[in-house]
Amino acid sequence: MPQSSRTTTRIRALDGIRALAIIAVVLYHMRPAVLTGGFIGVTVFFVLSGFLITRSVLRELSRERRFSYLRYLRRRLLRLWPPVLVTIAGAALFSYIFAPSLLPKVQADALPAALFASNWVYIFREVPYFAASGLPSPLTHLWYLGVLAQFYLLWPFILLALRRVRYSTVRIVASLALASALLMAVLFFAGPDSTRTYYGLDTRAAELLIGALAALVSPYIASLWPRADSTTPQPPAHSATSAFALRVGTGAALLALLALAVWADGESALTYAGGLTTTALLTALIVLTVHNPRLGLSRVLASAPFAYLGSRSFSLYLVHYPLLLFMNPATRTAEISGAAKIGQLLVVGLVAELFYRCVEHPSARLARAGWRAGLRSWWTSLRTWRSDMRTWCTGSRNSRNWRNWPSFAGKNQLSDTAFAVLSAVSLLLVTLLVFAPISWQRLADSRAVALRPELAAPAPPASSAPATTGAVPGAAPAPATPTPTPRPSPGALQPIATKVPGNLDASAWSKDPATGVCGANAVMIGDSVTLGATEALKEVLPNSVVDGKVSRQFTAGAEVFAERQALGEKPRVLIYALGSNGAIGGEADIQKLVDAAQGLPVYFVTNRSPLPAQNPNNELLKAYAASHPNVGIIDWWAATEGHEEFLRDDGIHLTPTGQQHFATLIQQALCGA
Repeated sequence: MPQSSRTTTRIRALDGIRALAIIAVVLYHMRPAVLTGGFIGVTVFFVLSGFLITRSVLRELSRERRFSYLRYLRRRLLRLWPPVLVTIAGAALFSYIFAPSLLPKVQADALPAALFASNWVYIFREVPYFAASGLPSPLTHLWYLGVLAQFYLLWPFILLALRRVRYSTVRIVASLALASALLMAVLFFAGPDSTRTYYGLDTRAAELLIGALAALVSPYIASLWPRADSTTPQPPAHSATSAFALRVGTGAALLALLALAVWADGESALTYAGGLTTTALLTALIVLTVHNPRLGLSRVLASAPFAYLGSRSFSLYLVHYPLLLFMNPATRTAEISGAAKIGQLLVVGLVAELFYRCVEHPSARLARAGWRAGLRSWWTSLRTWRSDMRTWCTGSRNSRNWRNWPSFAGKNQLSDTAFAVLSAVSLLLVTLLVFAPISWQRLADSRAVALRPELAAPAPPASSAPATTGAVPGAAPAPATPTPTPRPSPGALQPIATKVPGNLDASAWSKDPATGVCGANAVMIGDSVTLGATEALKEVLPNSVVDGKVSRQFTAGAEVFAERQALGEKPRVLIYALGSNGAIGGEADIQKLVDAAQGLPVYFVTNRSPLPAQNPNNELLKAYAASHPNVGIIDWWAATEGHEEFLRDDGIHLTPTGQQHFATLIQQALCGA
């Protein structure tokens, strides 16, 4: 993460803490997630940022007896803004080339991200972090920089005001952190999901304030250890027992953080009712104790590999999320090998290194130099580098040697030139994204069709309103138009599914073997996947009711079926195709949907999506069906394995080909092949 200032006393072990945090975050964002609790790495970054920014402000006050807010703000903006602009522009360009369906999302998020307001925009748009419907934006991860920039903006005023109060600054900051942690818990239990709690500055402030608190008490804690930059031994202020206790406490805190990274759940109430605060406190303990250069953990965290990763953590954070999205398309239906995952990590590391050298590091120098000096440096570097290139290209045969390249690329000339070009181009692209009167959706669609011709076929129209056949909810049942019943097939029908309900009697209807039309009387309740396949379903199941709606939650199934019954519908089979819009709460949620069927045969359709809830939901449905004889499974997930042509770019909704196969799968579960 971006460091707050350039200080003479650098705690190298903090780079090691950054390294652990960014490893957790990157592994969390892989598909599937390697560390399900890796999101706590952001909490670690918050604590480090609060610690360093407070330390920087206090040091400036101590050294200069005054604080220049404008200089402070200029440095932070120049440190953050160019890398963010390059990230936005790069995400837009690569989205258009490799994942055009993501381009409209990048365009919608470009301005909030550039203004460091993504977190509040996601709150107002009601975009959940852990249960998002459809593909996430490649800029989703910039919500973190929004919270950070807002804290940078406000904290100096608060800190300076607290120093004028006679009451203990430490106690006030601790009280503010406690208030923020309590607010997080209250809003989580009061709200429909974790969106408001996860993104809000007021609810995440506890983690930043705990870092600030660590900076305020660090002089006392540092007195327990020899100074990190001292060459002469200094006796500890307290007994060896106290020193041993701190060593044990630091090791235990690190082990606890590692355990949280493995087992924490972003949708669990425990995460918001003290879990993130506990993570912040554990991080603060480690930050305070790594002052001791003799501590074994401190030496490990300050070692070269950890220091290197930590110094690149900001670049890694900015590039890893969009890169992993592009390298793991939602339409991929097969698990990738371990070697492929390692390859993806290597790509992320290589791009992050280039980003660090060409964007982050020059941006940090610009922040220290200021706008005017930075512009002069850009022009001078560009002119000198071009002159050197001309010399290399037109010089003698011996001078045109790649071994001479380091002398031309050295002294930051190459990186400064790359930074100048990338910054200018990125500013232009972001301006176009925000203000150009372009139909970005149309542009994305045309590019998507060029990449995947199977998307060109017209799809059934979709609407956010329920698409049903039969009576409209809330209206009197209309007289049903008689549908010709196909001639009975010779012999009894044999439904085909992963598991057929034991009480399903297919002798009540028949199937036309020539057309595949089945006379089954069923009600199918689903979400937008079902909605998109409505016409295909009605072609093969004309006597059935199909009720699909965008963003319908799993728990809504029982209520929707009750509404269908109130209209006088009396199906012989009930099919639920739900679960694509979030995690199923547990067996109790499934039981409610089964109870609503009142003894009817029930099918559950497994879902295919790139979201983390896919596998747990499918496993839960299959486990429930295995122990309930009258509950069956239609395995759409298995049917799509190896068939990317069934799925649109979001990995959830269906192409025309996918809609036909989906309808055939449902028809076979009722009438057989």
